[in-house]
Amino acid sequence: MGPQGYAPWAPGLGEVLARLHAELPGRKFLVAEIGLGGEDDARRTAYLSDALEEVRRALAGGMDITGVHLWTGVDNYERLDGHTVPFGLFDRDRTPKPSAHLVRSFLRG
Repeated sequence: MGPQGYAPWAPGLGEVLARLHAELPGRKFLVAEIGLGGEDDARRTAYLSDALEEVRRALAGGMDITGVHLWTGVDNYERLDGHTVPFGLFDRDRTPKPSAHLVRSFLRG
């Protein structure tokens, strides 16, 4: 569980994508947010790797996914938690974290 009580579950993303693809054939989709907050970027990287693999599987299965929004590019202020829960691929000084390198590898395919 993440520091805000969210339970990261990449296979769940895969299940939702598969169901949407089956129930709404021919539609375009946008994955609104994937990410994991907390200080442990190794955990964020592992989760993003699994979640992006689910997106890759959906694309390979013919789903038209027009984009994926990550939560988030740069550590920022969260309304309920201030600056205490980092989510970004980059820290507030704009230094890339290992999770940023993972996303770059995914984008380069």
